Amino acid sequence: MMYGWEDCPQDIRNQVTLLNDKFIQYIGENLVGTYIHGSLSLDSFNPKRSDIDMIVLLNDKLDLDTRFVLIKELLRISNNPAPIEISFITKAAIKPWQHPTPFELHSSEYWRAKYEERVAAGDKSFWAETPTDSDLACHLTLIRSKGICVYGEPIADVFPEVPEADFRSSILNGIDYTARAILANPVYEILTLCRILSYLERKEIISKREAGLWALEKIPDHLKYLVISAVEVHEGSREEMVEASVADIDQYASLMKSYISQYIGD
Repeated sequence: MMYGWEDCPQDIRNQVTLLNDKFIQYIGENLVGTYIHGSLSLDSFNPKRSDIDMIVLLNDKLDLDTRFVLIKELLRISNNPAPIEISFITKAAIKPWQHPTPFELHSSEYWRAKYEERVAAGDKSFWAETPTDSDLACHLTLIRSKGICVYGEPIADVFPEVPEADFRSSILNGIDYTARAILANPVYEILTLCRILSYLERKEIISKREAGLWALEKIPDHLKYLVISAVEVHEGSREEMVEASVADIDQYASLMKSYISQYIGD
């Protein structure tokens, strides 16, 4: 079963509330607001598979001690029960708009091993820089369109509209990687390609599940099983992807890249 923020399981709401309480405790008056995007904002959250996707907006930069304590809290709270993917950004990073967008801090389960290693070593300097992330154009577009304000100032008051060119650049940036990664993470990557194509054609942000179902009419019959299986795993109606041949997966990736390439540069 899939959920949105309003009807998600209580343990998910409790996890977000606990995290936000930690932000209030450690960030204080520097905290503008906490916002949800991704599957929880699109009524497509699967408690067995989905991340909680969040953006934290700040008035000013975070000092290194605060960054370090936030990372330790995120390591403790993420995966209990759901994995958390989160970025902290300042008002100055988005007004005036910048792409790629600077961020103060980022955390996800992808980084857990490295972060735990650095925390154990007491190495605060690992989080001293302010990098940029082209994916934030996509995330902030979704927040403006479908996002949830958990705490703080209203979305429309603090987040600017992201230029269409930057949003397109953001979603197209990882096409080659997505196509290569299908074998390692088929559910996510199969549906990501569907979602990118659906936006380019429809100019509408929809969930991965919706995008997969929409894309079926474009997929040759002998490859439809890949998308159907990915949708079913994503929504929780089956446990694992159906067994698929490498040749079919490669053909699917090439086909979707060819569809998407028609919109690059237009």
